[in-house]
Amino acid sequence: MGGGDWEEVDKLAAGSNYGWPEREGPCSAGNLCNYPPLTPSGFADPIYAYSHFVQNTLVDTAVTGGAFIPGNTTFPAEYHGNYIVVDGYQGFMRRLAYDAQTLTWEPVSPDFSTDAYGVISLQPGPDGNLYYIRLDNSSANASEIRRIRYGVENAPPVAKISANPISSPNANAL
Repeated sequence: MGGGDWEEVDKLAAGSNYGWPEREGPCSAGNLCNYPPLTPSGFADPIYAYSHFVQNTLVDTAVTGGAFIPGNTTFPAEYHGNYIVVDGYQGFMRRLAYDAQTLTWEPVSPDFSTDAYGVISLQPGPDGNLYYIRLDNSSANASEIRRIRYGVENAPPVAKISANPISSPNANAL
């Protein structure tokens, strides 16, 4: 998580210093920086960071959950080992894929979900699906636990029709 200007996802390692409160996101010092940033000595970079600024406007944002998609999943192989980061304020779930050539985690477009407002937790289940908790403060009964599963059943229905008539009840009318 970030502070005022950046959100970040860190790979936790014993003894690593992620820079708080001296730096935030990919910046070398302070909160704002130009790209590409320079990592100061002694600090570990986040594996992924994104700005609180959307179209030059500061917006509420927070990493509120995340999970790796396991290999024993209902999702296709290209999803296995990917990390899903959740921002319950901006309302997205974003899939990050590891690039073995650049040794970096890169966001995959489009976002995994754009309806993640209020999501506070994401976990893989033993059945290979992902489960999340959505917290809705507007109603005591509106919070929920939901499942995300991959499959063609989420596709719009396709009508299939065929005909091979041999006769018609109105054949004499022709």
